[in-house]
Formats: sequence, C-alpha cells, structure tokens
Amino acid sequence: MGVESIWGFIPVVKEYSAVIIIALVLIKLYLIGSSPDQQSVDQPAAQQTGDIRQQIVQTALSQLGKPYVLGTRGPDTFDCSGFVQWVYKQHGIQIPDDTFSQQPALRDIRPGDLQPGDLIYEQFPTDQHVVMWMGDLDGNGTGDVINAGGYLDRGDDVNIIYDFFENNPVFTEAIIGYRSVL
Repeated sequence: MGVESIWGFIPVVKEYSAVIIIALVLIKLYLIGSSPDQQSVDQPAAQQTGDIRQQIVQTALSQLGKPYVLGTRGPDTFDCSGFVQWVYKQHGIQIPDDTFSQQPALRDIRPGDLQPGDLIYEQFPTDQHVVMWMGDLDGNGTGDVINAGGYLDRGDDVNIIYDFFENNPVFTEAIIGYRSVL
C-alpha cells in the first residue's frame, strides 16, 4: 500500500483516496445544503414566515383607535408592550409582557433588516417604549410603525406613525434596539 496526498496536504493510503474524496464531497454538499430536497423544504418555511408577518400586520391594524391605558394588555385598551404582546398572542406566539423583559428576550436585528411585525424599542427618561414596524403602508417609499401610547405615552389611541425615521426625532433619537420575534 502506497501513501499519496489529496489536494496536496491530506495524506491517505493510495487505495482509499477515491473513497475519501467522494466522502468529503458528500459531506460538503450536506453541510452547505445544496441538495434539491433541502431547497424545497426551506422555501415553504420562508413563505410561512411572510404569511405570518402579513397576518400580524393585519391584526395590529385592526386595533387602530383602541385607547391607551398604562399597564393594560387588551383587547379593549392597550399600553405599548401589552399591544405588541397581544398582537403576537393572537397568532400563538408568546412574548414577555413588558418592554424591559421583551427587548433582551428577542432576537437582535439591524435597522436595515426590519420586516413587518418587527419591534423597535426606545428609552425615554422615565420609561421604555416599543412600536411595531409595519413597512411602507402609505406607499411613499418610507417606513411606518403602529404605536400604542403616542409621543412619550401622552395617552393617544393606537395609531400609525407615518415616515417614522424621517419625521419623528422624539422617537428615533431614543432608539435602543431593533428586535424580531420571528
């Protein structure tokens, strides 16, 4: 039995080199998920995530105009964290019940990765606040959020803040995190 090297650095017994090469190629294909079966499994999952995001947006929008009341969790009145918790709960998804617990429990994302249903957290001098990213609801090319609590929780109903990043320095200067539930 002679010894040779594969790719110039892996020493193997000559008689087994072809078997080892085939095994390495199969392992690589498995690890990168390039089989047709893997691709067909992943696509429906991505579709389901998109579908649930649209359902979450619709559930959130159905609550427009509901009154803000500090410490409430719906369905008739909401505070900011109770609102987002209630919306997700309608789809069988449990998240913590206050902003101080929600933010560290959820997956951190970058602002450029925001998808409808993601959450944006702000820190104000006396409290934290959360709004839900809705995407571009009015079709003008900028992103909008749904909000329970108004500016600095002044008592507004559940409302939409259009052009969130462009026209709302009170909120955007206070951002401390972007989170995804899905």
